[in-house]
Amino acid sequence: MNLAKAVFVVFLIIYNAVGFVHGVLYAIVMDSMTIAWMASMVSNATLSCFFLIYLGMLKPARTSRHLPGMLVVTTSSAIVILADVSINQFQMGPVIYGVFSGCIGAYLFVFWYSHLDRRYNAMLQVGNKLPALELERYNGKRLNLANCSGRPVLYLFYPGSWCPLSLSQISEIAVQVDEFAERGVVLLLISPQPREEAQQLAVSHPTRMNFVVDYNCSIARRLGICHERGLPMGLELLGYDSDTVYPTLVMTDGNGRIIYSDLTNNYRMRPALKQLFDALDEKDIKKQTAGFTPLILSE
Repeated sequence: MNLAKAVFVVFLIIYNAVGFVHGVLYAIVMDSMTIAWMASMVSNATLSCFFLIYLGMLKPARTSRHLPGMLVVTTSSAIVILADVSINQFQMGPVIYGVFSGCIGAYLFVFWYSHLDRRYNAMLQVGNKLPALELERYNGKRLNLANCSGRPVLYLFYPGSWCPLSLSQISEIAVQVDEFAERGVVLLLISPQPREEAQQLAVSHPTRMNFVVDYNCSIARRLGICHERGLPMGLELLGYDSDTVYPTLVMTDGNGRIIYSDLTNNYRMRPALKQLFDALDEKDIKKQTAGFTPLILSE
């Protein structure tokens, strides 16, 4: 199932881009444009803009669950295409690109691909104590977590720099790094991505954000959040392993007990920072850590 998803998302992006270009070429060569082809181009452009402009350029940290705007546009386009080809001359191109790749592809993306088939995780429930973890920086040096005693810790597990939602989530945390520091929170950002990618993130973000590499998903497997074959097809060529990690965010108090846990079942749904601060303030963390200086973990 994960392998099918890894292939699906790549072909979805490619086919919708190809469909839009095909429509443009059809208009140029035929010196005309049918209603079916116009509707097909609208459908293909909707998905292409979602991936390339909305996720790639606007960089949201989360989206709505069902993406209603996308579904309304692609469904309407499919209805127009089917009506036009049934009344006028039948054209296979708009049906393939607009109905199958555009409309059906959008529904599969929203209701099938975006859903994470993760099992119930008893270990990472609120109230449990997080097991001791051996963490390494991107340079291979181990982090000394002994200094974290008495401090809350935020563990953000993210798939890698290839995921625009994860990068935006990290940027959100970076903007609010002082708010976390006021509450004495130690920030650990953990990914199984290549060390070079983690290093690039480390040098472009505040030093109080500790970027950790989870080699071979060993930590993710121990915590039950390894996403086997979760990497989109082709990214292995950039040095990523096909096994990655489910987007997961866990916060512990000064005793290592979990006070917040987000185990999202939809890769596009990530917690808002307000939820994290509310969880910290509910435990009166700021008062407990009053006088603590911002901590940069040493090796």
